[in-house]
Amino acid sequence: MKIINLITFSLFLIMSGCGKNPVKNLIFPYINDSKTWGNEWILYGGVDGLFGEDVRTKSWNPIWPFTDYWDKHPDEWSFDNTSEHHTGRTSILMKWNGDRSKSYDPQTFGQEVNYVGFLLQSEDPTTGIDISSGEYNYLKFWIKGNLTSGVILEVKTDASPGSILKIPILNNQWTEYKIMLTKRTDIISMASFSLSSVLQNNGGEVYIDDVRYTK
Repeated sequence: MKIINLITFSLFLIMSGCGKNPVKNLIFPYINDSKTWGNEWILYGGVDGLFGEDVRTKSWNPIWPFTDYWDKHPDEWSFDNTSEHHTGRTSILMKWNGDRSKSYDPQTFGQEVNYVGFLLQSEDPTTGIDISSGEYNYLKFWIKGNLTSGVILEVKTDASPGSILKIPILNNQWTEYKIMLTKRTDIISMASFSLSSVLQNNGGEVYIDDVRYTK
């Protein structure tokens, strides 16, 4: 009975607090559908609240891997990695040993490819969403890790079509990167991260944290 009362009281606090703090509506979008935009839309990380650090793209199915690699290597992919973090208590861990895997892309489904990755999907995976009212100008994120020679880390978003940030070298210190946003509507992929290589090799290990849209 005490547990039930505690859960009820916690939900009451969240519901009553959302109207007073519009930024929280973006941090915890499942609770309140407010159209008020914060100075930052935190897609992942930086917040340590009742639900911990989570993907906050307003989608019920926000994480989509590009291949079946992590089906076979589940310990090499995590959204609640506690061994490294820039802020908060967790980060996204993305590892790859260089093996080929089968594509989940509808255009190449089932074909063997030499890359891995994932995207953070918006709340509307069919037509996308409109972020123009938020007046966001950048996708920013923090990364650290190691890449084998020849492996490229690629980061992109539908909000910046044609602009792909390619990172061939990482150091083992947290570094912030950004991509300028040039599009405000029809955003399906809010951010995507992938590791690729022309030649098969030993891949890499990447930690990702504090992924966000900013003004």
